[in-house]
Amino acid sequence: MLYLLGEIRFFLGFMVKWRNKRSMMKKFRFAPIHLAMAGLISFIILAICLRLFGDSLAMLAALMLVLALLIVLFIQQQRVSELDEIEQIHYVNHQAEGSLASLLDKMPVGVIKISEDNGDVEWFNPYAELIFTTEDGDFDADMLKNIMKAAYSDSGHYATVGDKKYSVYLDRVSSVFYFFDASNEYEATVGLVTTRPVIGIISVDNYDDLEDVVSDTDISHINSFVANFVAEFSEQFHMFYRRVGMDRFYLFTDYTVLEQLMENKFSIIDQFRTEAKNRELSLTLSMGFSYGDGNHDEIGRVALLNLNLAEVRGGDQAVVKENNDNMNPIFFGGGTASAVKRTRTRTRAMMTAISDKIKSVDQVFIVGHKNLDMDALGSSLGMQLFASNIIEKAYVVYDPSQMASDIERSITKLKQEGADYLVPLSEAVNMVTNRSLLIMVDHSKISLTLSKDFFDQFSQIIVVDHHRRDEDFPENAVIAYIESGASSASELVTELIQFQNSKKNRLSKMQASILMAGIMLDTKGFSSRVTSRTFDVASYLRTRGSDSVVIQDISATNFEEYRAINELILNGKKILPNVIVAAGPEENTYDTVVISKAADTMLSMSGIEATFVVSKNTKGYVSISARSRSKINVQRIMEKLGGGGHFNLAAAQIEGKTVSEVLQSLNQEIMDQVIKEEVIIDEEKKG
Repeated sequence: MLYLLGEIRFFLGFMVKWRNKRSMMKKFRFAPIHLAMAGLISFIILAICLRLFGDSLAMLAALMLVLALLIVLFIQQQRVSELDEIEQIHYVNHQAEGSLASLLDKMPVGVIKISEDNGDVEWFNPYAELIFTTEDGDFDADMLKNIMKAAYSDSGHYATVGDKKYSVYLDRVSSVFYFFDASNEYEATVGLVTTRPVIGIISVDNYDDLEDVVSDTDISHINSFVANFVAEFSEQFHMFYRRVGMDRFYLFTDYTVLEQLMENKFSIIDQFRTEAKNRELSLTLSMGFSYGDGNHDEIGRVALLNLNLAEVRGGDQAVVKENNDNMNPIFFGGGTASAVKRTRTRTRAMMTAISDKIKSVDQVFIVGHKNLDMDALGSSLGMQLFASNIIEKAYVVYDPSQMASDIERSITKLKQEGADYLVPLSEAVNMVTNRSLLIMVDHSKISLTLSKDFFDQFSQIIVVDHHRRDEDFPENAVIAYIESGASSASELVTELIQFQNSKKNRLSKMQASILMAGIMLDTKGFSSRVTSRTFDVASYLRTRGSDSVVIQDISATNFEEYRAINELILNGKKILPNVIVAAGPEENTYDTVVISKAADTMLSMSGIEATFVVSKNTKGYVSISARSRSKINVQRIMEKLGGGGHFNLAAAQIEGKTVSEVLQSLNQEIMDQVIKEEVIIDEEKKG
């Protein structure tokens, strides 16, 4: 393709150079014989004049006459030479244009000239006409316009016309499009891509729990069901598989098959969940797939990481990522609330691992996410107590400029009790050493952490979170305790304290109350995402002095806050029969607590499945608070907008955009996600 294009340019350049060369050769020159003849004639004329006129005046006149004749001769000769040169140039141009037109007409390259003024087609060669002529004999102008539009944004891309692939090249200087038949080249490239090796790993979620509660006979039936399902799945897509454990399978295939699975949105996950549910089994599948060029061991390692990511995000989903550090993972499934159940054995193991790590450092700093809420503050206080039972220097870091009213009231009461472990961010920055440890609670995304500059000071990080893990995860995390099935980070931290069972430091009444307030916030007063372990933790906190009066005092809504909540609710609109979106005025700012409470309040209304509140917060960002019941995954919607959270509780914070701009993007994402999920549900019902 580029060779042919170069040949065209070389030909044009050659013609221009040849014309210039001819032009230079035709410059006015007198041959020596011409000069000799002119001199002889001049001598004869002067000799005759001298013979006839002897005086000097006559000689001067004769000399002037000779010079005039010579000048006329020179001018006439130059004019004739220039006319000849112009004729030669016209001839060369005509020959070049004729040769180029013949070349463009006969060569197998489509050429289309576009007007620089209005973008209309000025000229195209017969091969281009052949490409875009339909079976009816009409020129397909619409297809040409679409290809041209794509080429302006990405010169050098492939276009499909009929059953052929063409490489499209745009010469922006001359506004000329070139179409090269690249069918063979494209097929060779596609062949290399589609034959890349793929390794997949399947894990059965919650299999361990079933082993503890069902009989050996039932376990045998469950094993047969799982094995047969995976075998049929592998046979359907012609994959090689091996079972390496009762609940784990390895798959080997190529990218062609993986592409089919991705096009189907890994519907096999929904199919397995449905069949397991029909057998009254709480089993789901988590999958990790990886592909690429290079070592198979590296592809397998990435596939295992993808499986772990699928599990910590709650299971019942697939994660696909190329064996390339610059590529981001792609998520499929996750259409239900967290399916992976945590065990007390894992909690005890995490308690031991975190304790051992804390013993190896000199200081521990605990941070929540930006704009602390009660769950982030409660889990921070709990981890500080946990760490203080191991080392002396353990601190909770907060930013006084990012505090809601309930957080401010809580910190004020804690300081009144003498809580010297609460350190402002400005002071904590100067306290960090090379051996210090950072513990991130209630978040795992770097972009959401309290301070990116403070985060960058640490080489060792522990993550304790109940949100699904995302790609913006700390690379230097030495321990990640992520349980998306937990109701809150406060619940996870309280369990760690229970298993630690230290006699050194005990939770104070205020600390226990704030931990309880954190659980109540994320469970909406024990009405959402609650398990038996949530109530176990609440019972433990009650024995440690948790007081409902204290909780009500620090979480109370004042009159101004109550009015602000109602202002947002009154701006709510139904964009779908069961979805409400409320947007605050551009000129108004609201506390993040107000925004989240408005979303919670609207969700309590009859017939509402999901609510979204968009408004500018007190820090100048645009905040989104999203809530749902059980059918709409608001986490996926918030992730598309740069946020995150849980299946039925999520949020996002966007910088550099107006409320109306964010609202437009949000509405589009809601429509895309909700309609897509409804289509999948309808298809499952029909199936």
